[in-house]
Amino acid sequence: MARDPRSRLTDDGAQPAQQERTSRLVPEEVAEPIQMRTSADPAWLTMATADPALRALLEQRDALERQIAELQQRKAAMDAARYQEELEKLLTDLALKDRAIRELEAKK
Repeated sequence: MARDPRSRLTDDGAQPAQQERTSRLVPEEVAEPIQMRTSADPAWLTMATADPALRALLEQRDALERQIAELQQRKAAMDAARYQEELEKLLTDLALKDRAIRELEAKK
């Protein structure tokens, strides 16, 4: 006879040992939503960098992230192959931009 997968009984019919339950509480920094800092926030951008090259890279990265979000919203109306092709290009560009940002920040 098949056993109900939601049943708390083991295959031999015995109750499973009580497992120690972990707390479902999360640290404050996880529970509180973090405001995303982007080049759209001029105060943060000014504080983040006075370097015009780094500022330009950050703005370009933000633009790529917006393009990815817009593409994801259009996914249902697109051919799957075209969507994958465009997403791959944008993600590759984003990865290269992130690398350039890290390299520039490492020089400081």
